[in-house]
Amino acid sequence: MMEDFLMTVLQKTSDLVFVTNNNGKLTYANRAWLEELGYQQEIINTLYARDFIHPDYYHLYEKKKLTLSTEKKPDQIEIPFVKSNGRILIAEGFFIQDSIPSHANKILGLFKNVSENKLIEEKSLLNEQRYKAVFNQDYLGMLTVDVFGKITQANRRMSEILEFNISELESKNILEFTHPEDRDATIQINRNLLNLSITRSNRELRLITASGKIRYGNESVQVVLDAKNNPDYFLIFFDDFTEKKIAQEKLTEQSAKLRAIFNSSSQAMVTINSRLLITAFNQNFANAFEKITGKYPIANKTRADIFTKMMGESQKRYFLSLHNEALQGAKKRFEHKIHLWNNAHVWIEGYLDPIIIPGRKTEEISYIIHDITEKKNIEEDIRKSLLEKEILLKEVHHRVKNNLQVIYSILNLQTQYMDDEKAIEILREIQNRISSMALIHEYLYQHNDISALNTGEYIRMLVNNLSQSATLQKGKTEIEFDLEDLMLDLDYSIPCGLIINEMVSNAFKHAFASVENPKLQISFRKEKELITLKVGDNGKGFPGDINYQDTNSLGMQLIMALTGQLEGEISMHSNGDAGTLFTIRFHHHKK
Repeated sequence: MMEDFLMTVLQKTSDLVFVTNNNGKLTYANRAWLEELGYQQEIINTLYARDFIHPDYYHLYEKKKLTLSTEKKPDQIEIPFVKSNGRILIAEGFFIQDSIPSHANKILGLFKNVSENKLIEEKSLLNEQRYKAVFNQDYLGMLTVDVFGKITQANRRMSEILEFNISELESKNILEFTHPEDRDATIQINRNLLNLSITRSNRELRLITASGKIRYGNESVQVVLDAKNNPDYFLIFFDDFTEKKIAQEKLTEQSAKLRAIFNSSSQAMVTINSRLLITAFNQNFANAFEKITGKYPIANKTRADIFTKMMGESQKRYFLSLHNEALQGAKKRFEHKIHLWNNAHVWIEGYLDPIIIPGRKTEEISYIIHDITEKKNIEEDIRKSLLEKEILLKEVHHRVKNNLQVIYSILNLQTQYMDDEKAIEILREIQNRISSMALIHEYLYQHNDISALNTGEYIRMLVNNLSQSATLQKGKTEIEFDLEDLMLDLDYSIPCGLIINEMVSNAFKHAFASVENPKLQISFRKEKELITLKVGDNGKGFPGDINYQDTNSLGMQLIMALTGQLEGEISMHSNGDAGTLFTIRFHHHKK
């Protein structure tokens, strides 16, 4: 009866019970074992332990067969069983040996199916590992805070943000780190989370660090419930974007300053991209654009080639080449006359600058454009005025030359009624002086530059004229010129001409009186900061008993006076019968 009762218990229990013989053959299995492993009653005495115990754990079964006889208390082990469909069932239990001597070769297995518990345990472990992985990442700051606001856990990133050690953070209240202006909102959000009117909150938050700095970030708070669905603690994520916030504020500030400059400038400013679309502009440009085209521009819609359509082909190619060169990184400038839609015209001046972004291809050009119509009109008025004055001055020079020529002719007529050779000679000297001045006015009348003349060219003309006049009287004279083309105004060229006139006339009059082959050397050059004039001859030399700087000669007195007018210095070198050399040096002060 007892045996029947025990068999009934074995069949009714949910535990997995089976018996194998010493060879591992299955000789008994209760209902729970058969159902859990998916076998039928018919497999008994045909199935072996190696068929349903996982191969990796079969050695435990073999080991137990050898040690069961000596075990006082069976050891609990965990073994995976292989179901009939090949799936795994995790069982936990023990093996015992039948205590009846005649049954000593039988092994009884008593196990529980713990697969579900094991799965729950593994999932719990996996979740814990996942939580640790998330909690310990270096991107987001994380806190767990109890319902009273006390920090119970902090990750490394949060300690870096707040500049506290993790151990220092734990046990502090979250409000201690919240910006004073954000604390009331924090308290209200926590209340709403606690009464479950909300379960999550997302907002921008400011935190105060240990050093008093402000950190900006996005805060996400979620309430975590316990098993009874009551608030247990808060899970807080903090995405720190302080650097981005500061950079954005600097960019906003800089943009505001640039916008103020952009819109307050008196000049028209515009940016145009590589597709000739107007991308940005200030009010002055908008006004000018509307004035020129009759239309108001729209950013990223209005095309800049509306200007080129108003130009000829050559000007159009010129402007497009400027724009393309600027896209390659070159700065450009232009002036252009634009005909308006109402048949008027304006002059504009523009500066092109490429907008360079490091690491990227230049796609936009900034233009600074201003109306220079008034400036151009003034320049044209000045040009016309200067032209009129130039014509008047040329006429003055022409009339002065004519008047000097009249005086020259009068003196020439006068000599025809005179018998006194000395008086005639004096009048001819005066004529030469008049001729030297008339030659200057004639030169200025014939050339475009009326403020200065090529003094080297003028000296050559003057000396040749004097030489021709002397040749008619005394024969041909050899002249050597060493002249530099220096442009001097009248304050310098007239004194130089008169000085040369006196020196050359003196040479013909005195130095060459008894010289068979007269020779003159004329040099006029700039040496460093000084202009040097040299007049030399191969005549009989300057008399040794006469001081050239203090003489009764009108010619030498004129030379000394004119040298003083030039603020120059004069020197003389006379080598007896070898001739005389005068040297004059002076500074040229440009007006």
